Amino acid sequence: MRLYIIQIHTLLDNQKLYTLAEIEPLIRVNAIIDGRSGGFVIGDLSLDTIQLMREHQQEGFYEIVTTVHPGSYILNPFATAQKRYNLLQLNAEFPELEKVLFNDEIPDNIKTLDARPARKEHQGQHKIIFIDQLSQQIINPYATQKQLQALDTLNRNYSK
Repeated sequence: MRLYIIQIHTLLDNQKLYTLAEIEPLIRVNAIIDGRSGGFVIGDLSLDTIQLMREHQQEGFYEIVTTVHPGSYILNPFATAQKRYNLLQLNAEFPELEKVLFNDEIPDNIKTLDARPARKEHQGQHKIIFIDQLSQQIINPYATQKQLQALDTLNRNYSK
């Protein structure tokens, strides 16, 4: 099982393009989850950030594009396109808070992207979230905490 963790660490290189054959083993063990429809990012607060991957412009290749913190909200591309300016303002409006929502405090009706390790042998590594090639706005954990219900409603209203 140690080999698996080494594989994930090599996947963390954001300067490299990956083929489907290279990421398929991670998909098979649920180490990459689909985040294209957006949602509240659940993660282990004691771990580092969560990586986002998307298909590269060069067909058949994939890349790590950025990271997010647990407690962030990723909006789908349609909500992002319709409300980009408002979302950018929201992100800038809220300074850091002393307390961030914990995973068990999220209302049941909120759409979530659970990036916590799925298996005991994967502890210490968040799952990678696969996002759309189209832009998806990421809302910081502090703004998310203040506007979670509104963000989730917006995301649902503009989902496919």
